[in-house]
Amino acid sequence: MAGPALTQVPSHRAIHDAAFGEVEGAGAWACVLWDSEEDQRMLDALNALLVKMAARILNHTQEEEPGLFIERMRGDPGCRARTDALVA
Repeated sequence: MAGPALTQVPSHRAIHDAAFGEVEGAGAWACVLWDSEEDQRMLDALNALLVKMAARILNHTQEEEPGLFIERMRGDPGCRARTDALVA
């Protein structure tokens, strides 16, 4: 069963907005490092960001997948067909 943060649109949107804010902030920091010509620090920071975001995306997907999509499909018989059409 998916928790309330995944099933309530405002809560779920907040999760995505927070992740986007982190990426935006890290991008701004990378620009500062770029402007200061600290290439190695910038590359290290961007690499750390990519590793963190990849882990965060995978974790979030794993949280959604077992409960949220199954619940949605059970509650809406046409959901499976529409989902399959998206990836076809």
